[in-house]
Amino acid sequence: MKAQIALITIITADIQNLLRFYCDGLGFSIKTILGKYVELNHEGVRFALCERTVMHDATGHPSFLEEKRGVSFELAFPLN
Repeated sequence: MKAQIALITIITADIQNLLRFYCDGLGFSIKTILGKYVELNHEGVRFALCERTVMHDATGHPSFLEEKRGVSFELAFPLN
């Protein structure tokens, strides 16, 4: 099986600021908005923005609540 990225998610503490950057600054449009998770229209791989609290709620991992510096992202690979 060839590994293929199915989803790239940028994880942030401030989704509104990042959303403005990608939409207003780079011209992306919103495909789906679910509160603190937003998927953007993008040809090819799915592309999303997600607040750290959502990732903590989904995984229970305490590292998502720690103060971060720099950029965090998640790559999702389907396992068939």
